[in-house]
Amino acid sequence: MVSNLINQLYNEMENRILNGDYKQDEILTEQKIADEFHVSRTPVREVFQLLLANGLIDTNDKKEVRVQTFSQKDMLDIYDLRIQMEGRSAKLCAENCTDEVIDKLQETILLQELYLSKGNVKHVWELDEQFHSIIHGACMNRLLKKMLDDFLHYTKFVRRHSYDSAGRCEKSVLEHKEIFTAIKDRDAAKAQVCMTQHVQNARENLIVNGFFE
Repeated sequence: MVSNLINQLYNEMENRILNGDYKQDEILTEQKIADEFHVSRTPVREVFQLLLANGLIDTNDKKEVRVQTFSQKDMLDIYDLRIQMEGRSAKLCAENCTDEVIDKLQETILLQELYLSKGNVKHVWELDEQFHSIIHGACMNRLLKKMLDDFLHYTKFVRRHSYDSAGRCEKSVLEHKEIFTAIKDRDAAKAQVCMTQHVQNARENLIVNGFFE
């Protein structure tokens, strides 16, 4: 059983890697992390094993632990899969969702609009992940949900920066509203089309603005 300490340390390191606080290819040592989090090296060693198993760190030729590098091809491959799978997820959500799911999606969009009006891009971006996660959870397909949640997590770094590009934040919220309307109307075909276009637009925005370079 994983202890609370290890679980908390893992979650914090995972977030720091995916948020870009630990840079790609950065060397991480047990002592550095132990000092940073004020813990012994033993839980750090266990967390390193979990991060290694989940592909967030690896080792170089010198057996040093380093933050995993996600190449442009890695990200584009993930987006190509997301384009297909997110659309399927939205379709299934429209077919299976409850009124509670509709309420959660609507609340998320209202909050996005509120933070957008205040110029708080960080909170709009955080709610973007929540919006997609709600749909994943309502698609009634456990394996699809797991894969999409993983993809969403791994693209967190580039997705965060994409919101900084001119107009993308506003456009993304509008696209969310279109997806929401289709799901609320139980129009599965339209929900799939809107979601597919949404992810395609996000992918194109990352390429045009050079976020893979």
